Amino acid sequence: MASGNGALTALTLLDYSDRELLLLVMDLSDADKDGFTSSHQIADALGVEGEHRLNSVGSRMAVLRRIGAVERDFNAPKSHTARWTVTPMGRLLASGSLTASLQKSLDGLKPEQMLLAARVVARTYRTAPETAGMMLRREMRYASGLKRV
Repeated sequence: MASGNGALTALTLLDYSDRELLLLVMDLSDADKDGFTSSHQIADALGVEGEHRLNSVGSRMAVLRRIGAVERDFNAPKSHTARWTVTPMGRLLASGSLTASLQKSLDGLKPEQMLLAARVVARTYRTAPETAGMMLRREMRYASGLKRV
């Protein structure tokens, strides 16, 4: 969520998707010798400002941890902000891509075809590994800008 001056003061799914956040954490943690990055580094990289900036990052990371996309470094000194790394499943999901031809096919779907494609996605959601299913559900709920579906 942006402040009056355009700076981020919170870190919602409307600001950055889970995938975008995972890609950033991958970049930051891959550059660290221990393979972790801190909430402070994430906030700085995203330009999150304000009194509660670390809480905003921590809240998002806690959700990603609950669904199995990131791990927290519980061995980090208590004097430091929380440290995070992306799990193998999180890396797989964040790094996924569509071929150009598949993207073109999806972009060309008519409304009645989109409804059928949504049924396939819903069926996949029910049978996907838990982390993938939760990220899919969150993407569907928030990518449209709606908080409730």
